Amino acid sequence: MAKSINKAIHVSINGQEVENNIKNIRASVAQLINQQNKMTIGSKEYIETGKKIATLKGVIDEHNRSLKETGSFIDTIKKKTNEWQGAFQAVFFLSKFKNMTTSFISEYVNEFA
Repeated sequence: MAKSINKAIHVSINGQEVENNIKNIRASVAQLINQQNKMTIGSKEYIETGKKIATLKGVIDEHNRSLKETGSFIDTIKKKTNEWQGAFQAVFFLSKFKNMTTSFISEYVNEFA
């Protein structure tokens, strides 16, 4: 059974809260990188912005990791379905074979009886 993990992340840039979706988080990363490019390397503000960027990239990385886990779960289901498909086909074939054989024997017996 799949497990569900919910994480709440509140992101604010320059005092404004960013909507919690990947599109807006990526846009915030781009905005912060643009702002950081205009700052003095090594300044306090530059380092704080770098930490915010790292945090947001961590959120995106975790999102991507969770998507890969979901994909692997679906791949496992597909693999198991393919494994069982052969067994179902064999049962279906045997059932058809039994019905055809029974029908043939019944016709043979009725014809010569």
